[in-house]
Amino acid sequence: MTVVGKTPGDKASHGFRLCLSRAPFKTELNSLVALYEKSLKRFQAEPAKALDVATKPIGELPKHTDAAELAAWTMVVNQLMNLDEVL
Repeated sequence: MTVVGKTPGDKASHGFRLCLSRAPFKTELNSLVALYEKSLKRFQAEPAKALDVATKPIGELPKHTDAAELAAWTMVVNQLMNLDEVL
């Protein structure tokens, strides 16, 4: 995620485009960024849960990554992949 953008909005927009082949509407992007921020706060408060979400079942974290951040992005990707428009 470090190469696709610097801000959560840039990263969420990129993920949205990959899943849906279109740019997100502003409301859609705002919703994804809000989910990321809420999830990040939750996982920063619960590091063990963050590590669990970020590593199971795929394995160890890559070097120089943050479990809370990766777990929060996992929540965003789950949301994207469950959109009716993706199916």
